[in-house]
Amino acid sequence: VDPVTRKEQEEKRRVHLEYQAEIKAQIEEKERQKKEERERKMREDIEEERKLQMERDKFNKQLEQEQRKLREKEEQKQKQIDALKSAIYEAQEKAMEEKTHKRIHHL
Repeated sequence: VDPVTRKEQEEKRRVHLEYQAEIKAQIEEKERQKKEERERKMREDIEEERKLQMERDKFNKQLEQEQRKLREKEEQKQKQIDALKSAIYEAQEKAMEEKTHKRIHHL
């Protein structure tokens, strides 16, 4: 092969190798960008899930507090009802005793 042809072939080969290297670099860059995007999305998803869990925990805590307050209020109400029933019963008993006592004194 003559030197001119050889030089042309070497030039074509060099250009081809440069082109392949550029393509490879572009592919690697796109893969790197995709990987970064996946990792960014994963971090965002994890952060979003953490925020949602915090909201659920906060809501559950508020719900538990409200239920506890309602329970305490109902217990207090029941104590008042029981105290009133007891007072009524005692008043009735006392009235019966007084009535019986008056009957005995009138006889």
